[in-house]
Amino acid sequence: MKARFWDRVLLAVYMVLMLCFWVFAVLWVWECFPYFSPSHLGIWVRIGITAGCVLLFIATLRLLFARGQKPLRAVLVGQSAQGALRVTVPALEQIAQQYAKDVESVSSMAIRFEPSKEGGIDIQAKLTLAQGAVIPEVTQMFQQGLQAHMETHTGLKVAAVHVLVEAAPAAAPAMRVE
Repeated sequence: MKARFWDRVLLAVYMVLMLCFWVFAVLWVWECFPYFSPSHLGIWVRIGITAGCVLLFIATLRLLFARGQKPLRAVLVGQSAQGALRVTVPALEQIAQQYAKDVESVSSMAIRFEPSKEGGIDIQAKLTLAQGAVIPEVTQMFQQGLQAHMETHTGLKVAAVHVLVEAAPAAAPAMRVE
């Protein structure tokens, strides 16, 4: 079974336990248990505790039914009378990795694709640059080149290429000769 299923089960058990706790707290505040009566509490304190319990329950209930954004598995490239053409994310990653291998200043790359609000895709690339690379020049060239490469090879519109330089090794220390 998927981990998300068990996460939901665990959250549901938590919700039931919290609901029992909050019901007990509200009943205690309103003196439904004669032996454990909080008779010293005023009416506004009781109303405040009750409202707080209800608000906490609603906030926690929202977690149970919250839905995250589904991960992108394939991108629609085009549609014709014969059917739809989709490209999977691993295929897009492979195409991007082929481009990154051709760029001298890029040592390694991790990449992620997201659907763009304007249509097409947004690309997030994490780069490790080679020793002595000039970051502004390399990243600008990489952004433009990757966008053109992806559009040419996939037919997709690339809305943006966001680059994060994770590591840029410093220039090699000069050798001392004595």
